[in-house]
Amino acid sequence: MGNSLDQAGVAHEVKGGKDLLLKKPKAIAFDLDGTIVDSVDYMASTWLQLARSMGIEPEVNIRELVGMTGIQIARALANGDEILVAKIFAERRKHFDVDRYIRSVRLFPESTRVLVELRRRGYRMALASSATTERVRRIASAFGLDSYFDVTVGGDEVAGSKPAPDLIVEVAARCGIETSELVYVGDTSYDVEAAVAAKATAILILRKDANYVGPQPDLTISSLIGLLDRL
Repeated sequence: MGNSLDQAGVAHEVKGGKDLLLKKPKAIAFDLDGTIVDSVDYMASTWLQLARSMGIEPEVNIRELVGMTGIQIARALANGDEILVAKIFAERRKHFDVDRYIRSVRLFPESTRVLVELRRRGYRMALASSATTERVRRIASAFGLDSYFDVTVGGDEVAGSKPAPDLIVEVAARCGIETSELVYVGDTSYDVEAAVAAKATAILILRKDANYVGPQPDLTISSLIGLLDRL
């Protein structure tokens, strides 16, 4: 597989010289943080503040953990100490207030335009995030996005959150389609790994100056706008 660059400057994956997305999918699912909402820096800084308030100097790059569930991040910060995991997770509730999040982040400039156009084209659409379903719905409502999505699935509704395939499988089931008929759009290796494991089409958003190490996505774009040329 190799990368090519189209006239709009959108990098995309090609297999055997044929664009993978010539076949129209039946539904499109999106990650939230870092994909639709420009929130990764905020999430990373909040986790760092939380850790340091507890006297923990992280041994991992917290920004690279955004996209995992809260309990997964807590385990990474606690370095295997389950007692500390419980303390971190309890403290997390004081730091990750939804209203504060909404005041502190913004949509990527193209998000609403792309969602409106994909909806106009008749796609079924879903939100599939590691955050709880209630949190995801509140955020979508606050930014006026809830009317664009037919299905919302949070990490609290499945046995295994990303990078496990459960979220993607659940979205497909609720849409009444096979996972192979679903596209999943995200910005991290966890998103790509989950989509690949579920046998859905994996689209990675790799924005300017971002680095990526992980499974090979089916398609790589530099922003959500790239979807409009491929779907």
